[in-house]
Amino acid sequence: MIILDNELYESILSWTPDGLAFTIHDPKAFEEQVIPAHFAKSAKFCSFLRKVSFTSPAIVLLSIAPMTPSSHEK
Repeated sequence: MIILDNELYESILSWTPDGLAFTIHDPKAFEEQVIPAHFAKSAKFCSFLRKVSFTSPAIVLLSIAPMTPSSHEK
């Protein structure tokens, strides 16, 4: 997937070690940078998750890293 292989986004999301799923490390940055650039301009993180789980629940595994207090302050 082009987005996951883009070095620009490696601090935001990455493949899991087994390559079968991906982890979103920074949901806020994902919503602000990745979604507008590659998906609907007005989409929100929750909408993205809903679409992913609806379109391919058996194929796409999504692991979301917990948000830390410091990521909220950025």
